[in-house]
Amino acid sequence: MILYSHSKNFILIALMAASLDLKANRRTDDGYFDCPCPLILAHQGSANVLPGNTVEAFQLAFDQGANIIELDIWRTKDNVWAVVHDRILERITGTDRNVNELTFQEIQSLDAGYTFQNSEGKFPYR
Repeated sequence: MILYSHSKNFILIALMAASLDLKANRRTDDGYFDCPCPLILAHQGSANVLPGNTVEAFQLAFDQGANIIELDIWRTKDNVWAVVHDRILERITGTDRNVNELTFQEIQSLDAGYTFQNSEGKFPYR
């Protein structure tokens, strides 16, 4: 796991699929630099196919061969870490609020796919 902190509320985390052993056929004894390179890094999972930073996007990225998943987390009003790309939720959910102004339950009630457009320009999650 690689942690890089930009501020007290923002942490960027890259998780190595091999170290998590998410797939039985992946090797887990390799270190970060003992790998076949280049590594495939999935920014927000497979965010070009599914809404980014969702469990489904992360799983699809692993299924498509990603070695590393990049995700962002923010602390909610009730001090729960939430996986969300932007601190302000408008671009993702259409709600003009900050993550730290809402409880985790309130964030869970929002639609992470509201503004997601597929390759045909449609909004399949509305």
